[in-house]
Amino acid sequence: KRGMRNRILTPISDVEELNSRLTKVEFFMKNPPMTLQTLEKYLRQLYDFPRIHRRILTYSVTAEDILQLDQTYMRLRDIAILISNSCVEQPIARFEEFVSLIKQFTSLFSVDKAKQSNEDLCFLDSRKFPQTAALEEEIRVCRSELEEKLKALCKWAGLPEDRLSLET
Repeated sequence: KRGMRNRILTPISDVEELNSRLTKVEFFMKNPPMTLQTLEKYLRQLYDFPRIHRRILTYSVTAEDILQLDQTYMRLRDIAILISNSCVEQPIARFEEFVSLIKQFTSLFSVDKAKQSNEDLCFLDSRKFPQTAALEEEIRVCRSELEEKLKALCKWAGLPEDRLSLET
């Protein structure tokens, strides 16, 4: 929506830029429908990554945001590969920048941990943030001990084991 608004409010006035964009559109119009369908499928799987990047900068990112950002990065990579043989300019330096961004993302965040994320486990990479990993382990041990004490309490009170449980 933001991009559409900007394009309407500030249309292209440079003839060369307009012709360049028309050439790119023509390329996609002449491509086989399968390529267009694949491209459309990839585009539909993109999330609002400027919003997610802002959430990272404001320390309000969630596990779901990490999963969405990972999917967006993978689809953008797929789109770059799909259109690499086209007239669409893809400066190799920019692609290398993008690959570098993905490497930085995967060095900070663990997609696997984000898939399992709960209030006791975050999505930061344990190798990069060992203190966080240590705290997660401490929480896991405490939770395990508490669950054992609840079982013992249920047994002592003559209650079924699943009668008392920790809330998450």
